[in-house]
Amino acid sequence: MDLRPIDFEWLADLQKSQCFTTCEVSSPAKSSDFGSEGHTASVTDWHELLQLTAPDDTCGIVFVRGQFPNTPDAILSRCQRRDDSGNKGTFGTRLHKAENDSDLELGERLVQGWVNLRWPYTKYELRERNNESDLGSGSYEQISFVRDGVLVQVIRLKWGHESSLSDYDSADGSERKTARVKVGGVVQFGCPCSNRGPPDADTFHLSTGNGLDCVSDRYQKRLDMHLFIDGVRRDISAPLHGLDHDEVSGTEVDTSSIHEIELRDGEPAIIVSTYALREIDTESTGLSIATFTDLEDHLGTCNTSVNMTDRLWTALCSANYEASEAVDFCVIGRGVEQILGVCSVPLPRAASSQDTDDEVALLCNIMTPQYIDVQSSFFQIRLLVKAYNFIRSRHMEPDLFERHQPLNDIRAAYLGKLLQFIRSCLVWLINTDMKPRRLLLALRSDEPPPDLETHPSRRLERCEQNRVRMHIDQSYNQACYATLAVWYVMKHCPQAAPDDFKSKVLLPKLRRAYEAVQKRASRDKEPTPKNDVLQWLHLSCLFLICNEKFEVDNHGNPVDGFTLSDLDHQEVVRTQQKFEKYVSRLKTAQVESYSIEHEEVDRVLLLGEELGLDAIPTPFTSSLASSRALQTRKRIAQRKRTTRFNPGPRTWKGSRVTSNGPWELLCTNHQGFLKVADDASIKAARDRLFEFLVSDYSFMTSWDRADSNMVGKWWDVESVSVICATLLDLRFEGKLKSAMSEAAADEMGHSLHNIEELPTIQRRSSDPMPELTQEDSVRDILLQMKKLQENSSREHLLQIRQLLVQEDTTGDFPAKAFDWVSCKPGRLYHPDWWVQSLQDTPDMYQAKQTKDVPLRKDVRRYLASRERMDIINEPSYTPENIESKIPAAELQFLSVFDLHLTKNFTFKSRDITLQTVAASERPHMLGTGRHSAGEGQRSPRVAVKQATDSYTYDQLDSYRKTLFGRLNDSLVDVGAKHRILFAEKCTPALVGSFIYMFHPDGLDAFDSYFGAISRFTESREATMWTTSITISHWSIRPVSISQAHVQMFKENRNNGDFPPVSIARLGFGTAPRKNLGSPEPSDIVEERCSSLVITGDPAGHLWICSIWSSLTDAESITPPIHVLPSILQRFIHQQACGRCLVFLILLGHLCEKLAGEYEMILSRLDIIVGLGEKVLLEGLEWGTSEAVNRLKKMLWGLEALRVFNDRLSASLSQIQKAQEAMERTVKQVRRLPTR
Repeated sequence: MDLRPIDFEWLADLQKSQCFTTCEVSSPAKSSDFGSEGHTASVTDWHELLQLTAPDDTCGIVFVRGQFPNTPDAILSRCQRRDDSGNKGTFGTRLHKAENDSDLELGERLVQGWVNLRWPYTKYELRERNNESDLGSGSYEQISFVRDGVLVQVIRLKWGHESSLSDYDSADGSERKTARVKVGGVVQFGCPCSNRGPPDADTFHLSTGNGLDCVSDRYQKRLDMHLFIDGVRRDISAPLHGLDHDEVSGTEVDTSSIHEIELRDGEPAIIVSTYALREIDTESTGLSIATFTDLEDHLGTCNTSVNMTDRLWTALCSANYEASEAVDFCVIGRGVEQILGVCSVPLPRAASSQDTDDEVALLCNIMTPQYIDVQSSFFQIRLLVKAYNFIRSRHMEPDLFERHQPLNDIRAAYLGKLLQFIRSCLVWLINTDMKPRRLLLALRSDEPPPDLETHPSRRLERCEQNRVRMHIDQSYNQACYATLAVWYVMKHCPQAAPDDFKSKVLLPKLRRAYEAVQKRASRDKEPTPKNDVLQWLHLSCLFLICNEKFEVDNHGNPVDGFTLSDLDHQEVVRTQQKFEKYVSRLKTAQVESYSIEHEEVDRVLLLGEELGLDAIPTPFTSSLASSRALQTRKRIAQRKRTTRFNPGPRTWKGSRVTSNGPWELLCTNHQGFLKVADDASIKAARDRLFEFLVSDYSFMTSWDRADSNMVGKWWDVESVSVICATLLDLRFEGKLKSAMSEAAADEMGHSLHNIEELPTIQRRSSDPMPELTQEDSVRDILLQMKKLQENSSREHLLQIRQLLVQEDTTGDFPAKAFDWVSCKPGRLYHPDWWVQSLQDTPDMYQAKQTKDVPLRKDVRRYLASRERMDIINEPSYTPENIESKIPAAELQFLSVFDLHLTKNFTFKSRDITLQTVAASERPHMLGTGRHSAGEGQRSPRVAVKQATDSYTYDQLDSYRKTLFGRLNDSLVDVGAKHRILFAEKCTPALVGSFIYMFHPDGLDAFDSYFGAISRFTESREATMWTTSITISHWSIRPVSISQAHVQMFKENRNNGDFPPVSIARLGFGTAPRKNLGSPEPSDIVEERCSSLVITGDPAGHLWICSIWSSLTDAESITPPIHVLPSILQRFIHQQACGRCLVFLILLGHLCEKLAGEYEMILSRLDIIVGLGEKVLLEGLEWGTSEAVNRLKKMLWGLEALRVFNDRLSASLSQIQKAQEAMERTVKQVRRLPTR
């Protein structure tokens, strides 16, 4: 196939077209998701491909992703950061990093946005590598779209200083530049069942034909890839290494290839790449010329296209609209397009089905966890209905492009599309199986074929096993929302539910809709308020549905649904009244803090205003619905700011665990206030809600960092649907501006022709002016004050409002309200040090990056004393050389403890210690541990420090591989929130790895470790909070440790024999302390330091802790670390406080070990001096020959005690300083009390 006849010049400066909308770049970003007919794609904020999805008969959809973990944080970290290195796992087509001065690379991003709020477009400057003075020497424009199940990425490159639209007259037309393009990448296949877990083992078959095909055996899907440069097909079979076919086993496969392009000044180059995810039995190659036919019309980039829907959304704004109004319609338009193009999954018709209606399932989340949620589906359909009615009712003035394509034609085409889509969604909701486990499959309700029931495929068995473990909220009956959706459409959009729809699709399912909910209601032992309200609304809507006319009998009389479905009219009414009683008994007073459950119940209660329940012939239904809605509005309007934190998560009605965090951290709570706000508060309420806005015009559902899936919920469409529906409601009500309705326009047009000229009163200049009375003067002053107040700036009013709500005066002492805006995530959610790793960002660990680390004098002195200055001179680390740079034996005293946040809002520790790894390989060694040769000489009262070489090389090598498997990966990919690194002993290589890789921000503490002074420091800056303490102390080690061991881990500190040779010659006493034993003293006394440092973000959400100390060991420090999850959980809403307590707990453990160390020193000193308790009772015999020797030992002992005391006093001073600082920080951070 040849694409040279296809014109792509429309891509030049596309941002200047009417179809383009700029992203809200000041807000945080996530992926840009787009698609068509069930095939979707997601790109990063920098237009790098993250994911492709395609419909699947077994699991609803199948996806292809890049080489990264299937976790929300790992995905978001790639969305928000540009992959200049090409190692972060994205795939697709992108400009490869330049490797020499003649190559071109991407410069700054110039433009980013959406074409018709549907297709992402990005423009970069193109520049030469390392040419800082080169400003805009070229342009790089890229658009991605989906058509016919194919993702198409079009790139337009142009080199030269001129505008990309203008002609260029080059003085040197022969000058050429080279750019390199990377196509494909390392990919993995998956489905909703494997999402959020490790990739599944698979077998991939690579083959080449016109492009490159990659077939997954497990999912029976084929990824087709094609590349065209300037219309000519390029060979992309490089992954096959010259073969026609290759088979690869594993979890991922490399499909990448790199291609060079020569650019001449002023001559654009067009790169077209396609990616299609197909069934393997599809005969089509996944690409045809039809995909590129009439592209401008399909994308809506030409003025004559009915698909230029950006004109439609712009026309819905009021005349002379403000920026906020334009943003609102961008939000609404993008929300509608998200549902139409991304959330929709068309389902195949069964072979035996006689239905002619299409079925479209609606996903709640395209990224994670990709399952069906009927509640979300209802709110998506509700938004489409409101959008349909709003667009249909507005009066549109002709714009500048009216002569090319009338706006009314664009509106008619869009309304027809919405109407058909709403009907297809209803067909799916009516037919689908409402069992929770089945809802994860985007399948029709018809039972699977008999062969799958009796002989399920191996893949289906695996998926069923995974699906059972997936978390589903079962505190309410999702089937109720299906009934609500059907009635909502029948009432507010009857065009989507005509008579043939009611008789053919709806009527056969009426009885099942009644019986399914009844079965669930009979099983509920402890129903939730939300479930009671939903079942009441379900039965009310079912009554209204059945009461509608479905057919006409032979006599021309209408026949309702009760008659045709054999449902008992009275039985439905009685059941409805039973649940009506439950709803009437719900508590109206809110005793506990407002939570997500309250918001969901309030949202459902407010739906009663839109369902027309006054048509039900029961005495209390209408009044109950209106009274409950009125109470809900009042409760939301009077909701108070959070002034007291709840301690950790809470179980809701025994079935659902929630974080129990402040209500202000959920955007739907602010949406609720916007819905009920009065005219004076509506703009401020809208601005508070839009704090949650994302750059692609969606919303961050939550800022609650106690929720491990907080980031994953940013892809939820439910919150966007609810917010967009509220924005449309406020425009229907006239509380927010928009284009006027057709009715208002007709009335205005009629009134303009019937204006009668009214007589005006003319005042003669000679008429006397009435004198102003005092009352008139006061009135004028009041009117002026009111006018000034109305004209005051919105910012000033917001400041006053914020000041007023900061205090709660209900008690004797004012309580400061929770500053929820301070919790807003920054544009980069994860800090840089959290996403860097040797695998993903190798450039960060090359010598050119690490050589500038300003090493301190004590670290330099230590490395120089060990003759290892090469660590500073060549600080380059790569996955290939790290094992040679850090020998396995030098890692035996390094342990890693990662703290993970679980889905139940609790923390769990994942440990890597040498003992646990060795025990897993040789279980009989579990109790062996590491024993020193002098252990038998230790006092039984003192905890013995263990250290020898009792592990084999194979065990140490296995441990190194396990450690590097964790440490070489980024913390965001590992999924840890907090990391604790413990080093009992150090070597130069290990010190270098800490400084340059493991914990660079702890450099100052590591430098103090090699000093001789106790020091506590704390600094809290804009992006980093560092707390560290170094305790200088004396320590004793036995001389029985092997010399090789001592040489490997020596720190070249002041040390000597204990006792000194001069004292040892005098002999030892024979009266040791009681019960302390009397081993022969043959030890070394040495100056030592113990360092503890925690660095992380200022709020305490993410941190790394390093502990360097010979006072303790991995076995001893593990119990206090395992206590930390319970502490962090209790302070999960005040994580800065939890961080301070972690520091104090770990410091307390070191203090306990320090006390044991000094007790050991005193016991040795007592033995050497040889006094004991008998001296106190009997005194000394000075007349013996040993009197002088005893006196010498006593004087030495007193001086030793003074030295030990001075060092200990300095340490205790810093420890006390650390405790006071942590207490002070806790008081400052804890702005609110805890319940």
